[in-house]
Amino acid sequence: MRLLLLSTTMLLFSILATGQANKTNNRISSETLQEVLKNSDYEEFQQKLGEFQFNRERSENDPDSTRTYEYPSPVDSVNHERTVYQHNGNETTEIYYSWNEAESDWDLSSKIYLMFNEAGYFLEYISYSRDTDNNEWVPIQRVTQEFNDYLLVTLFSVEEWDADNEEWLTDQKSVLEYNVDQLLSTNIHWEWSDESGSAEIEFKIEYDYTDFDSIAETTTYSHDGNTYNLDELEERTYGDDQYLDQKTVSWWNSVLELWQFDYKWEYAYNSDMLISERERFTYDAASFEWNEDELYEYSYNEDNLVSALLDHDWDDDASSYAVDDKAEWYYNDTLVTTYIEKVYSSTEGGLENYYKEEYAYNENHKETLFAHYDWDPQDDEWVPDDKTTTQYNEYGDESVVSNYVEDAATGNWELDNRRFWYYDLATNIVANSSNAFDLEVYPNPARNQVNLTASLDGAEDVSVAIYNQVGEEIFSKRLENYSGKETIHWNSADVPSGIYIAEFTTEDERLSRKIVVK
Repeated sequence: MRLLLLSTTMLLFSILATGQANKTNNRISSETLQEVLKNSDYEEFQQKLGEFQFNRERSENDPDSTRTYEYPSPVDSVNHERTVYQHNGNETTEIYYSWNEAESDWDLSSKIYLMFNEAGYFLEYISYSRDTDNNEWVPIQRVTQEFNDYLLVTLFSVEEWDADNEEWLTDQKSVLEYNVDQLLSTNIHWEWSDESGSAEIEFKIEYDYTDFDSIAETTTYSHDGNTYNLDELEERTYGDDQYLDQKTVSWWNSVLELWQFDYKWEYAYNSDMLISERERFTYDAASFEWNEDELYEYSYNEDNLVSALLDHDWDDDASSYAVDDKAEWYYNDTLVTTYIEKVYSSTEGGLENYYKEEYAYNENHKETLFAHYDWDPQDDEWVPDDKTTTQYNEYGDESVVSNYVEDAATGNWELDNRRFWYYDLATNIVANSSNAFDLEVYPNPARNQVNLTASLDGAEDVSVAIYNQVGEEIFSKRLENYSGKETIHWNSADVPSGIYIAEFTTEDERLSRKIVVK
């Protein structure tokens, strides 16, 4: 378990670690929504939403462009997956295909539709599966958001499609209200009930704030179908510098009709106002005492980037803290190059390596390498587990993503699969190009021969190349002082069935086209 994801009590860490007071409560973070929704799928949804946002931003200057992502696995093209992104103004559609080996062609598999508002926030997300028998799309899930005039979320709803009645049924939703300062004041959450056959109120959270707009209290109420009942109270106190000092959580004792302490967190900061310690205490109602439970200690490098995080558990027998695990970060300027996690070993009587992650970047600070290693205590060495390398085209877009796993026989990296990104004409032409440049590929799919017709206004030198799925150049031709229109013939009968990429390159431009060989 990674140290940064130890529990939902660490939701403030990202704010505190940067030395900033918690003044962002008028925006609902993804972590807060995930906690509120209690939905294990929410993180996956946020990741998918991030992909949509990336693709939408990539096509901002050309909203009708298309990006295609293809995933051959393994490299010998036994099967494929393909995703096509289509953008039209504030709408995005992501269409998935699966490879039909018998037909040597793509079959529609599923699709996702997403609509944004003018500010770039998503309004509607609908996923579909493909009914091949009836040749139609069948809805699966719909996620919607609504906003107030301040672009704050007022509704977050997840619905499932009822095919029998052909209607959407609410699986869960949150209705959010704000005070006059546009700070979140109330969150009412519904969840589906099989008993009633509809969504029912699950709980309500009310928020109170300090005079400097940080959360002072959150009160959670459960709902029994008729009335709200007190459930949990979280109280926060701050120092004169408005940094969080303490967070105390209590539960409602309905028998005694009073709040009873459950646990609390205390925070300490260094001279740069970066969090240095975070300690958890549990409350003993019998002795009316707070008992030490867990302690985190943070260290920073000279650039104030976190370099180490020590996790201690309280040892009752020794009446002191004992180190449980440790995380270490190493940087190249501001980018993480190595992350190491260590755990306590009773055999070694101290911390022992557990796993390591390594990262590399290009000159544009884009990640080109991610590698994960596990520690082998017997051989006292790092053992490869999985690795991903990413290549980018000249426009900064992903072009090839290669995934590797450990070869058990040799202990080295072994290629597992590769993903290819292809871009259409609209996203690959340089905006200030002086010459009109086009490329037509036919027939496509092809069996024995592929015709590549390039059109160019103005004389330029042109390079033509065709690559296979592992990025090897299998055909090339150079056309000097080329202009007008010319067709190049490529004999595809001698290559295996699969996906190939053709590239036409001039001094200023590059066009890519996908070729399917049956």
